Amino acid sequence: MLSRFSLDAVPAPLRPQALRDAFAQNPMPVQVRFRRTTDVRAAFATAALGRVRVERFNVQGVTGTALRELTTDDTAVEPAVTLHWLHRGALTIHHDDQAFSLTPRSMSFTSADLPLRMTQDHECVMTTITVPYQELRLPVSVIRAALNRPFDDSEPVAATVVALVDRLTTDLADAPDQPWEVMEQAVIGLMRALVLLTTGNERAASGPLAESLGERIVAYIDRHALDGSLDAAHIAAAHSISVRYLYLILRRREVSLGEHIRSRRLDHAAKLLSDPAAAHLSIAEIAYRSGFADQAHFSRTFGRRFDVPPREWRLRATARTRAGVENDA
Repeated sequence: MLSRFSLDAVPAPLRPQALRDAFAQNPMPVQVRFRRTTDVRAAFATAALGRVRVERFNVQGVTGTALRELTTDDTAVEPAVTLHWLHRGALTIHHDDQAFSLTPRSMSFTSADLPLRMTQDHECVMTTITVPYQELRLPVSVIRAALNRPFDDSEPVAATVVALVDRLTTDLADAPDQPWEVMEQAVIGLMRALVLLTTGNERAASGPLAESLGERIVAYIDRHALDGSLDAAHIAAAHSISVRYLYLILRRREVSLGEHIRSRRLDHAAKLLSDPAAAHLSIAEIAYRSGFADQAHFSRTFGRRFDVPPREWRLRATARTRAGVENDA
């Protein structure tokens, strides 16, 4: 379900052509034209959630254009809407005779059955989510009206979409046997709501928003789990529901609020303890940055989860890192 591509193992002189070939082999082939290349680096990750396709592109050291031109051979291309979310860099998009720019943390919809040209300057880190028109169950006129309208990821539904996709692509790598068809419908519902909201149709968006409330709540918890003040009242207020209804929704999803928050915090702490760049941080600071107000409580909770205290976890991670460096040498 999750595939990856990287230029790391490709000799530097061959990387521009390897990058061209990678884009040409995309399910929707793209022709790449470089104006300038300097220390080219690229990595792609693609996840398939049923009919939903999620892709992440990280292309550095390239100034040029990616072009998707439709020909008579493309008449069989299924109409699909793509959400482009730019993380880093600057991107100019020409789509269906319209031009606009994306800056970091901005988004826009395009359509797979229309010509597309994207121009980047040195760097582009972007996530795309593609859903066939048929799955959105919306009139084509509504979908077309949502195209080419940049907005930023502070929009609550947009933030939920990307948070859910972030979590999904991580889980796909760690637990590929999970029932992803459930998540497919969650992403489709959120995309449907986002298309409607982009066109200003808030009333029509209320249906898919209600259907995706559980996914939005869990995504919100994941996004704010490191906030030490996060609690049921805060989460309920953010979604305009009662605390009682919040717990009902979570129970239907078999999610324990306390355990879910604690798990996310401990995962973050474990990553920090394993990160050489965070070696200067004290255990108390790592606990605080992971949402724990009390170091002693953090250490006990961490030990129960991972069977070793935080300090021992860090020592083992450091030893593994040193062993890896020595093996590489």
